[in-house]
Amino acid sequence: ALPYVHCPSICELPDGRLACAWYAGSRETARDVAVWLADAGPVGNTETIPWGRPRMVIDRDRAIEQLGRFVDKVGNSVVFADAEGRLWLVYVTIAIGGWSGSCLNACSSTDGGATWTRSRRLCLSPFFNVSELVRAAPVRLDSGGIVLPVYHECIGKFPELLWLEPRGDRLKAVKSRLAGGRSLLQPAIVPLDGRRAIAYLRDHSPARRLV
Repeated sequence: ALPYVHCPSICELPDGRLACAWYAGSRETARDVAVWLADAGPVGNTETIPWGRPRMVIDRDRAIEQLGRFVDKVGNSVVFADAEGRLWLVYVTIAIGGWSGSCLNACSSTDGGATWTRSRRLCLSPFFNVSELVRAAPVRLDSGGIVLPVYHECIGKFPELLWLEPRGDRLKAVKSRLAGGRSLLQPAIVPLDGRRAIAYLRDHSPARRLV
């Protein structure tokens, strides 16, 4: 058992099973933090869902080897399935400093999380390409694309959307701003119907409110 477990993410697989990812270690932003995954199901009418044994997907050493760059820490992750049934894991790595020095990376699986492709860093900016984090679940579009809520956390804090297009074992990402101000972060999106959605955001200003 690990003393610190944080930021769970859950999704349904094409065969009806569930997959859940989270990060765990001695504490938040410790070098021993790793992203873990477990599966369960298929989901039936029983009250108890049998979960399999957790297995590690990515840790600091694996991230360094797969990304070919220095990684100091591993952080938040989100797991989801695309329209073709491929399972994706988007996760945070930090090269230097705290969360403001983070970037987003992705790997995928075609066997429900048993094996994974090599991680690739998502290119979200032509400049420093840092200070992007993920926390909440994505929304799948009728077009087959995916909208993933993310947030920026350097100098100011503001929410963004990643418009993702799966291309085999790669994700094409286009970024857009979700809301104004410099204190909103960790957006979560709820579809209302085929054309409308509502976003809930955490306000990091002294008001400490939900907007």
